[in-house]
Amino acid sequence: MNVIRYGVAGCGSTSDALGFGGSTGAPAAVSATEKLTTNGSPLYCWQTTSSLNTARAELAGCGTITDALSFGGFTGATVAVANTEI
Repeated sequence: MNVIRYGVAGCGSTSDALGFGGSTGAPAAVSATEKLTTNGSPLYCWQTTSSLNTARAELAGCGTITDALSFGGFTGATVAVANTEI
């Protein structure tokens, strides 16, 4: 990914993936969404595509890169959120 993060959610496959949210360090959560793209086999890179409405880490995700869901997570060290985003 373009920025080292932990607590990231994701979905997709090994060649068509999406990663979103996460944290770059306690308690800062991030809202970036990044898509794994190919520049010609086997060269891959991460490209920032959009942002979550609420920056959060340790969230869950499911779906595909064109139809994904993110839900739950924390905006800080102990502040839980019940947001679901498409």
